[in-house]
Amino acid sequence: DAFLLKGVTGSGKTEVYMHAAQDAIRMGFSVIVLVPEISLISQTERSFRARFGEQIAVLHSGLSSGEMKSFVKNEQALFIDTTEGVIVITGCAHPGIVDIIERSQKLLQKDILLVLGGFHLLQDHAGSIREIASHIREMNVRYVAPTHCSGAEARTIFKEIYGENYLDCG
Repeated sequence: DAFLLKGVTGSGKTEVYMHAAQDAIRMGFSVIVLVPEISLISQTERSFRARFGEQIAVLHSGLSSGEMKSFVKNEQALFIDTTEGVIVITGCAHPGIVDIIERSQKLLQKDILLVLGGFHLLQDHAGSIREIASHIREMNVRYVAPTHCSGAEARTIFKEIYGENYLDCG
């Protein structure tokens, strides 16, 4: 079920949403709360953190890589800021997977927990892939999960370099 409340600022809408979220969580469901205006996120996050602690994640447009220089117009990656570190999700990393990770570290000033998605290494040779994988490891990225356009050779090399911190996602 979805809930939509209308009301003026300060009328208690956030409290109603928090009660609905609490009930849904108690029944074993996950909850997504969409905040219609980024200027409200800090206040809403404080309220939800006070009630739910660190079990919430905040996603907003300020946590994206923004448009990155690439031959693919408007290429972006999503950065999810968690208490354990940043999760970076890429579609197909045309601007370069290392550049995307560096952008995340620069924007959020936090360690990277996981990089998941296409690393766009399908056409690269083994030496180049090994160099990139080693560099990402040196950047303190804890887990990697290269997918589709990363290529089989890249997945093999990342698995070798990351060991148990390699996540096989296809």
